[in-house]
Amino acid sequence: RQVDRVAVKGKATALTLYELLDAESPDRRAAKLANRDLLADALQAYAQRDFAAALIGFGRMAESDSLDAVPALFIARAQRYLVTPPPADWPGYETLTEK
Repeated sequence: RQVDRVAVKGKATALTLYELLDAESPDRRAAKLANRDLLADALQAYAQRDFAAALIGFGRMAESDSLDAVPALFIARAQRYLVTPPPADWPGYETLTEK
């Protein structure tokens, strides 16, 4: 499943990061697959700068599966951007500053 888009330090092009679910236990895999649509919708809202909608979606994911680390990461980012919006030319993904 897609879990993030980032540009590595020194690069302008984003990479899409995926999590392999085959290594998960059957219960964890099922929990993550159950939230697949919520994740896709929340990631889309986030990339489109709709941080309020993204926060709602990631919040629902966190309520549904408290063991999943992905929603917590994006909840923190969305909350940060609601307070301090990214610049107008923000490409919809994070740029890593360290290797």
